Amino acid sequence: EALATILLPPDAALRGMPFVDLSERDAHRVRQGIAISLLQHSGGPAAQGDHVRMRDEAGTLVAVGCYDAASKSLQPRVVLPSEK
Repeated sequence: EALATILLPPDAALRGMPFVDLSERDAHRVRQGIAISLLQHSGGPAAQGDHVRMRDEAGTLVAVGCYDAASKSLQPRVVLPSEK
């Protein structure tokens, strides 16, 4: 319990990084390591190599992805385990 008062949730620790809120379908795909289409994130238009927080409909961090401009997609690089 005491540790919970010291540690930040992963999403809060990465709050300086842009994010995208995912639909239920996209969140499921991301949890499987599958890239999703993306043109824009919270910081504006996506650029090659952008690292982006990927959050589900509840605002829970699902993954951190890297944007690929050639395919206009966001590839999950680090996928967090589901809390369910």
